[in-house]
Amino acid sequence: MKTKRRRGFTLVELLVVIGIIALLISILLPALRRAKEAAMRTVCLANHKTWLQATHLYATDAKQYLPWCNWLNQGGFADQIGYLYDPKKGQNKGQFDAEGINPAKNSMKTGSLFKYMRNTKVYHCPFDPEEAWDVGSASVTHLITSYCMNGAVNGYGRDKCWTKLTQYKPDDVIYWEQDPAVDNGFLFNDGSNFPGEAITLRHGGGAIQSMSPSARKSAGAIVSTFGGSAIWTSRQQFDTWGATANRSPLWCVPKKISASGH
Repeated sequence: MKTKRRRGFTLVELLVVIGIIALLISILLPALRRAKEAAMRTVCLANHKTWLQATHLYATDAKQYLPWCNWLNQGGFADQIGYLYDPKKGQNKGQFDAEGINPAKNSMKTGSLFKYMRNTKVYHCPFDPEEAWDVGSASVTHLITSYCMNGAVNGYGRDKCWTKLTQYKPDDVIYWEQDPAVDNGFLFNDGSNFPGEAITLRHGGGAIQSMSPSARKSAGAIVSTFGGSAIWTSRQQFDTWGATANRSPLWCVPKKISASGH
């Protein structure tokens, strides 16, 4: 009796199939990565919107005054609750580390804006992975947040300096996402910064380490304005705003306090 032999794939056919699959993967992966990055940017944008809403609600309840920006060692603010955390909540409250200095992950719950947000997730950008939150000995608040408040809110350390939301232009910048790789994490030594102290490059797409100089200039992140808008800006534009000796969207201390915004 004559039997029918089953014919399998030849080596050439298998190689062709594998080659086609590899080609499809190489085509699809960049598209999937771009889609994932777009989704993460949307989450970060939503975080900024939440921050802005909370800040405006706080200002409404406080006769338009803005919260303390958690500027380290600012005169007249030793006992004030900051927008990000309460410096009085020491180790006996379980909020700080063993030395009673460094805020822990849940310290945002002691801040003046938390009651308007009630969600710890909005304190972290999805581009800023948890394993990178401890970025150096000078990093104190990176565990709490990826973002910072513009120190203009309290006059960059001026003694007993309070400002109102209504004293700023709508396009002045109040929040931005810091670069945790700068100065061994020093930008996270408290809750706020000077302008020009580096916005993150994480939103530029791809591995930051492999970026060319031109790609780094075009990379950037989302910033929030006092007027209630969240916009994307490049690192180059951010650095230009921060480098000026004149008033800019970053150097925006109210004119009654500083003519130059510094």
